[in-house]
Amino acid sequence: MKTLRYNIVAFLLLLLMSNFSFAQIKPLHLNNKMKYDKSKEVKDTATVGVYLFIIDHYFEKAEYSNFVHWADSATYYSKKAQQLSRTLHYDYGVAHSNLVLAKIAVRLDQLDNAARYSSEAINIFEKAHNRNGVADACLILLKTMDYNKQLSYSEKALKLYKETGNVKGEANALKTHGWSFICLGKIEEGQADLFKSLKLYDKIGFKQVQLLYAWIGLGYVNTGQLDKALEYTLKAITLVENFNDTSWEASDIYNCASITARALDNREQWIMFLRKAKEISEIHGILGQTSMIENNLVAALVKAKKNTEAVFYLKKLEKNLPKLPGKVKEMVVNRSISIYTKLGDYKSAARFVPQATAMMAAMNDNDFAKANSYEGLIKYYFGIGQYDTARKLNEEFQQICERKNLFLKLKTVHEVFFKLDSVQKRFDSALHELDKIKQMDQKMFTEQKNKQIAELQVKYDLEQKEKDNKLLKKQAELQQSKLEYSDFIKDVSLVSIIILAAFLGILYVLFNVKQRNNIQLKNKQNEITQQNSLLHGLVLEKESLVKEVHHRVKNNLQIVMSLLNTQSYFLKDDSAMAAIRNSQHRIHSMSLIHKKLYQSENIVAIALPEYINELIEYLQPFYQTSDNIKFITEVEDIELSITQAVPLGLILNEAITNAFKHAFPEQIGGTIKIQCSRINSNHIQVNISDDGVGMPELQVNENLTLGMKLIYGFSRDLDADIEINYKEGVNIRLIFELQPVNEHSIIKDQSA
Repeated sequence: MKTLRYNIVAFLLLLLMSNFSFAQIKPLHLNNKMKYDKSKEVKDTATVGVYLFIIDHYFEKAEYSNFVHWADSATYYSKKAQQLSRTLHYDYGVAHSNLVLAKIAVRLDQLDNAARYSSEAINIFEKAHNRNGVADACLILLKTMDYNKQLSYSEKALKLYKETGNVKGEANALKTHGWSFICLGKIEEGQADLFKSLKLYDKIGFKQVQLLYAWIGLGYVNTGQLDKALEYTLKAITLVENFNDTSWEASDIYNCASITARALDNREQWIMFLRKAKEISEIHGILGQTSMIENNLVAALVKAKKNTEAVFYLKKLEKNLPKLPGKVKEMVVNRSISIYTKLGDYKSAARFVPQATAMMAAMNDNDFAKANSYEGLIKYYFGIGQYDTARKLNEEFQQICERKNLFLKLKTVHEVFFKLDSVQKRFDSALHELDKIKQMDQKMFTEQKNKQIAELQVKYDLEQKEKDNKLLKKQAELQQSKLEYSDFIKDVSLVSIIILAAFLGILYVLFNVKQRNNIQLKNKQNEITQQNSLLHGLVLEKESLVKEVHHRVKNNLQIVMSLLNTQSYFLKDDSAMAAIRNSQHRIHSMSLIHKKLYQSENIVAIALPEYINELIEYLQPFYQTSDNIKFITEVEDIELSITQAVPLGLILNEAITNAFKHAFPEQIGGTIKIQCSRINSNHIQVNISDDGVGMPELQVNENLTLGMKLIYGFSRDLDADIEINYKEGVNIRLIFELQPVNEHSIIKDQSA
């Protein structure tokens, strides 16, 4: 539910970020002195704000689940935010992105990257006088350093947090400062800082202090105060379980708890805590953390005489050794020497001795890890009989333990001296060492402390049993719920079967009804098909009859033309002959339309381009004796109904005839141009023009010829707007509405 809420908020931010201003986005620790380029668009800075929100969301998910997976997403958006912030000169965006990248690098043991990112963040925050930002970055940077250097940076962060009144930051700095002291062997100073940190957390009501409790417990282990160590360890474990903590810190807490269990020689809890630590660490997918826990688990398994499982993990660690970070690699090398020596496999142990020796020589004497490096080598040299070498190393080990006040390890030193003195027959010295061991045991395990440890252990066991009982009760309730749910499912299933049977019965009835309806529909369909076939035949017959009518009309017009032609043979008057010839041309223009209709598959419309071309071809031989008169046709693909084609054809006939007769006297030559185009979807324009001598004004305005009268008359039939320009040649322009043409009737090839 929490993830869903974050995703919804992120989506809304992305959706609305174009409406955001930078003033509405107030990141933690940002002060008014932070500089960024205000000239950039608001959308860009808002985008950075959204990226920063997403980064924090993904990093929080990484803390409590698969770290490697979610850290990859956080890294992706951090680099996007960083790149965009650099473009905008938005310093806070760069610094915040660097902090997240540094945290991720620390967890992945990429310490060089972590140092680079956190150092850049410190520089940016210092320029902006952002003290909290500087302190945050210091607490990350110090994790890339040895413990001595860590102290100075945690002190710097503590001072800055105090100046700004950031109590939680102050508590974080004290916790880190105290842990550095403990790792340096300054247990008392470290414990003091950890308790101060605990007090500050309590002041602000911060409850998730389980890691702090674990570190306090570990400090008490090192000083041999096992009763207090157990008390704080159990507090840490209780908080982990109460908060259902699955963070990487929970893995570290269980690892610390295993050290307490080891000191108390509680082998069962020692192994149990390490297995829990390993389980959580594997969820996060960080090899270094998991390997460190497996390394500790090997020692616990050998102590419990589970040697086969111990060797399995040891071999696994050896295989991963080249990929492990430096400190974990040191632990594995020393553990391998110690375990193989304990198992009597000195040959396998010897493989790691040179590497362990080189590592130890390179370590600082103040490094806590150096103390751990001695134990494996001492056991090895003792095992192969090189007692003097073992004694020399043990003496060095003793100096470090005394300097760092490592109580338990100091006990181990005296145990080794006791063994060495015994085998070298230094019995007085051996007895002296044995007395020291007894005194240390008495210090750790007085009767009162034993009682306190037992009480704490019983209390923890009772709490665990109570939790187990609650768990069993919940499981019983869950089982009861499952049984009730099972009964409910049975009842629902029975009712469902009855409903299903009824539904199937209804479906069967509906199916029968549908079958009957289908039969009726099929019969109707057959009737409709027959009627359609009959209608189709009638349509074909009608089309055939219409074509026949057009054919006969065309033939009748041809007969009239023939009669006029015969009549012309008996006429001597030229004007009468001309009238007969003009009538023939007019009749031919109509005949041509009927011819096109019966010859075409379309019996209701005339294709204008073809018709005009054929009309010109017909008229040219009658008037043109040479090629000095040219025709230009620009006719769009337009179809006309017969009611419009006839008057337009007659107008074209009269216009072309007039041009031939009057436009070009004495065969001067020229051009006749015919243009037909659509003005819009409903209107067309027809232009018939020539570049001849024009027309006398008197003829146009007063005494119209028959041809001109016909043109005006046929234009009225078309309901056309007509305009005649006679100044430079003659230009006749017609604009009329195009009548809709019925769907084409296609006559199929009878041979098909």
